[in-house]
Amino acid sequence: MKRTILMLVLVICVSLGVEPLQAGPTNQPPAVRPATELDKLIAEIRNLPPAEQQARIKAFNEKHGLKEEDLKKQQEAVQKMTPEQRQAKIKTRLAELQKKKAAGTLTPVEQGRLQNLEGWVQNQEKGKTSAASSTNKPPVPRK
Repeated sequence: MKRTILMLVLVICVSLGVEPLQAGPTNQPPAVRPATELDKLIAEIRNLPPAEQQARIKAFNEKHGLKEEDLKKQQEAVQKMTPEQRQAKIKTRLAELQKKKAAGTLTPVEQGRLQNLEGWVQNQEKGKTSAASSTNKPPVPRK
């Protein structure tokens, strides 16, 4: 139940384009991030019973034009994709964001997404190289 609620809040954040926390241009973290409507909602529903939490989240989604059916369809579409399809979609999005960056039309939210996607690709490549190198190692003899 908690996992479902957390997933729903996460989907809401992503679809609203909530900006990830990141250091500013001077590499100094912001002193205090202003509370958003989503932050307030999370604080309000934290101690409520699950049924009431779901009702509040549903009201929040309706207020912001997010339909539960659309969110479920998006989740199902991603779940039905093969890992290769997901990776291709991410790389396509990465290429689009890199083009925007080169053109100088990247928004701060898109900049954060670009950094996240670049980090994801680097982690994927590290995983492949470490997996490939580990399979080439001879077995360690046991004593």
